[in-house]
Amino acid sequence: MVDDVAGTPTTKKVTVANLLAGAGGEGFFDKGKLIFPTNSSNGWTETKDNLASIDYYLPYAQLDMGAAQDDDTYICSSKHIPSLPDSGKTLICGFNLWRKTSANTDAFLGLEDDGGVPFGTTDNHYGFFIDGQDLYATNGNGSSQTSTDTDVTISTSAEMNYLHAVWTQGTDIKFYCNNILEATHTTNLPSATDWYLKMGHRNVSGTGSLYLSNAFVEYER
Repeated sequence: MVDDVAGTPTTKKVTVANLLAGAGGEGFFDKGKLIFPTNSSNGWTETKDNLASIDYYLPYAQLDMGAAQDDDTYICSSKHIPSLPDSGKTLICGFNLWRKTSANTDAFLGLEDDGGVPFGTTDNHYGFFIDGQDLYATNGNGSSQTSTDTDVTISTSAEMNYLHAVWTQGTDIKFYCNNILEATHTTNLPSATDWYLKMGHRNVSGTGSLYLSNAFVEYER
């Protein structure tokens, strides 16, 4: 079993004792994970401006942006996730992604309380914003936003990255890129109780595709 919640994986044998005790000291049955398959349109609400297109393949979804400036191409979970964690409990969202785009495109991957698009900077949300090739950690509480430039470059030439964010209710949100902690936020933590998983990108003045795979939300009971 591997527990990468803290960004520092530990490995244990899969035995009955370890399943009951949990990896890294966390109870195996104290968490619930929701997997959002990206190989089908089932369960997703699509936004495709102008000539944008979204295709689903066995291992991933391919989002091709429209040709006009400010065209949005997004997928958003059709149903909300009714899960505000109790104080001290965690809510995690994670994604695998790669891009084939010009540098003049933006992307957002995270949880937001609004099923519409595009992502609003002060909305109740947390996740990742990619400005060109610069990765930002971001969250908001409905009126204010906290944002950090992680100094991580997200390639536009099909390099895969794994992003995940761990929100501990009442404490902080930790943002990881490829299991490396890049930012910790303690201000403007979200307060919404209903969440939508939202992923997509916007044409600033460029073209290209965003590829998404193995999106998930995990909550601690």
